[in-house]
Amino acid sequence: MVVLKRRSRLVTFRVSADEYDTLMKSCVASGARSIADFARAAALQRAQMLDAQSGTLHGDLTTLGNA
Repeated sequence: MVVLKRRSRLVTFRVSADEYDTLMKSCVASGARSIADFARAAALQRAQMLDAQSGTLHGDLTTLGNA
């Protein structure tokens, strides 16, 4: 049985009609239950990737490249 973690914080952002269509198509293709679940997973995956890069040569070079 899967135990879902209680979520008490809300993140809201606006998207254009084209962005919404892209999100919807990606959501369906990924098998996510909703756009919210898809967006949550994508945002957390990106945050974890950025955390993993910090303190590495690749992360340092990426930071310098973005400056």
